[in-house]
Amino acid sequence: MGKRYWECFLEHSDLWKEKSVALYGTGVIAAEILEKCKHIRIAGVYDRDLRSGMLCDVRILNIRDIRKDGIEVIVIAAQPENVYAIYKRIANTAIAANVGLYNIYGEDLTALYGEQEYGFEPDDHCFEQDADSLLEWIRSHDVISFDIFDTLVMRKVYEPHDVFYIVQNIADERGIKVDSFYANRIQAEINLIRQIPTLVEIYEEFQRLTKVSAQAKEELSQIEIEIERQVIIPREKMVDIFHKAIDMKKQVYLISDMYLPTALLEDILEQNGITGYIKLYNSCDFHRPKVDGLFEIFVGQVKGKRYLHIGDHAQADGECAKRAGIDSYVIKKGSEICESSVFQDVGLNIRTWNEKLLYGSFVSRLFNDPFCVGTNGRIVVQRVEDLAFCGVAPMVLTSPVLQKAVKNFYDTYCLFGDDSPVSTEFLDGTMSVLEENRICVKDRRVRELSYLSDFRLYNLCILF
Repeated sequence: MGKRYWECFLEHSDLWKEKSVALYGTGVIAAEILEKCKHIRIAGVYDRDLRSGMLCDVRILNIRDIRKDGIEVIVIAAQPENVYAIYKRIANTAIAANVGLYNIYGEDLTALYGEQEYGFEPDDHCFEQDADSLLEWIRSHDVISFDIFDTLVMRKVYEPHDVFYIVQNIADERGIKVDSFYANRIQAEINLIRQIPTLVEIYEEFQRLTKVSAQAKEELSQIEIEIERQVIIPREKMVDIFHKAIDMKKQVYLISDMYLPTALLEDILEQNGITGYIKLYNSCDFHRPKVDGLFEIFVGQVKGKRYLHIGDHAQADGECAKRAGIDSYVIKKGSEICESSVFQDVGLNIRTWNEKLLYGSFVSRLFNDPFCVGTNGRIVVQRVEDLAFCGVAPMVLTSPVLQKAVKNFYDTYCLFGDDSPVSTEFLDGTMSVLEENRICVKDRRVRELSYLSDFRLYNLCILF
């Protein structure tokens, strides 16, 4: 029998025992290392989605604060097949801070892989994906299941836990006072993560941590549900594919790892045009996640010849589906595409919550379509509105010259109406900057614009 992951970590711990070391990952491997290697001082834990809280009495850190935290070495505590993807995501941040990167086997990942260039790699699987190829996969199977979050829908925030910051602000406005709501809401979920909790159970744990009243607990839970309804939007291309699968007379199901109650999820899905599926398998109903039996339950109850699961998580939606005898098709979620693009460094420079929320809105517009990357690695903007919101408006906000130009054009538009001419130099300059930043505009109307009404200036000025 091979060594356990924590034993591999311990065997190579001489490489970092004299340094300030952090783990990357909050899953079973990281938890096992923290529990079994307590004699080794681990300064903190990093994670893709979590930015605060505790794991096995060790602080969860924000990787944007890596310099301030004084971390010297990060050990990626993940399944071997996932290490390179994580390395690509954090390498430039770590290298810029002079932080060493290792796997649990003591391999120096920087020496192995080197510094990562921004943008997509030639062998990145997103080049090979498009809607037509996914539809071909669907045609060759009779039972189709879709993941929900970051597959059929996404949130208008950059990270799921950003919702808690909005909840905290609204709670403050309504006079519900809770110390450190954001951190305690995350901690409550972490404390129960192994039992696959419902939202009710999470808020019961939150009440235990914070000592809030039963009434405040219920009000906070309802605010979170309100915000989830407001920030969840459909991934339009994937919803279209979902409906095409139903039109093909396939057996279509939904499978999700989620703490929101199934009735609420079904209501949110209907609100976003996702109806016609046979059944939703929600992990909190079975207290089993995808990685620990939910797919097996699904296959045991649903009879078919060939199963296909479509989702965004390489392990949960990919490897775990295959383990249950289900073929899988893994797409990229919006934030993943963004982090692999030339916009990768923008997220690292975010300093305020408002900036982060705006960045989430940007990602939800520009990377809503999982197939938005062309075969040449360029991001394809499908709509003029998205170009205006994500490309022109931010440049205008940072350029006094463009602000003056837009104001003049806006005044002209308001004065003369729909037939006001727009400066071709302004549009040409805008296009040049966008294309220099590797954005390809699919809607070629933008090059032929002669009227402000076509440009829909409201979208351009919406951030002022």
